Amino acid sequence: MDISPDIIGIQRAVLNMVLNGDGKTNIKKDDSLENIGEYLNNYNIVICNPPFGSKIVEKRKNVLRKFDLGFEWAQNENGVLIKTGKLLDKQETGVLFIEVCIKECRPGGRIAIILPNGYLGNRSLKYRIVREWLLKNARIAAIVSLPRFAFKSSGADVSASVVYLEKRQLPVTELDDEYCFAVEMVEKIGWDAGNKKALPIYVRDQDDGSLLINEDGEPILDCDFKEILNRVSQSDAATYFDWLRTGRDVDQACEGWAVNIKKVYEDSDLTLDPKRFIRKIVDLQNELSGNSHPKPNDLMTYYTYRDILWAVYH
Repeated sequence: MDISPDIIGIQRAVLNMVLNGDGKTNIKKDDSLENIGEYLNNYNIVICNPPFGSKIVEKRKNVLRKFDLGFEWAQNENGVLIKTGKLLDKQETGVLFIEVCIKECRPGGRIAIILPNGYLGNRSLKYRIVREWLLKNARIAAIVSLPRFAFKSSGADVSASVVYLEKRQLPVTELDDEYCFAVEMVEKIGWDAGNKKALPIYVRDQDDGSLLINEDGEPILDCDFKEILNRVSQSDAATYFDWLRTGRDVDQACEGWAVNIKKVYEDSDLTLDPKRFIRKIVDLQNELSGNSHPKPNDLMTYYTYRDILWAVYH
């Protein structure tokens, strides 16, 4: 029987707690959608990898009516989105879990949730409603984009990002505040994302190809998580969200990158697609809009063909 690595990880964690005599850990199996009202403002930290996809939907009327995003929204004469009294026939489960995470987190609490980039960048009204609700109820501290096939071993072929949020003390009616959020893109994840085996990829010596070993005598995974964490900690976002660097040994030589939330508010669709904001693409757009007119071959030494297409058409 093929068992998901995520399930195996959970089983190991529970087994470790049992072996260590931990009988007080509050682990519950529950329907997070149906019972959302039982845990409102209950947690300081919420971490979620929701089931998402256009075919993974919630249809139960008694569940949908518990959610703002379970109703239809419409624009009034001033173009302002207003929740109507009409219940949707169905809603994507991933969308509802955004609301679960924010509503069950305490004001000022932190949230990390994996979301498909379609939720963040799709310009249809359906997802614009989701983004506006999110922005009015939470502030974005960071968005870290993952490679497209990061979850292929679990059967998911989708571009996704980890979105780090801080719940607002109270929801706002207008998006007019100002802060910065970090934007990064993972390029090396430490395993082969091109197939379902997801075999580990290790750092090798560039001269002879031999594996590099850490201080414990184990091979080093080839990933850029540490570098990205350092850049996030050193970004201007950390001046607004001090928990991004609290308890971390910040590498002062590392240069961070952050975007002013006003850039999002100025977009009528409130687009949050990380590819729109990462430094690599912004630098490329600035280079292409300048007077130097770089040659294609020069660009390809640093940027991919996909990077160039994105920069030109967005």
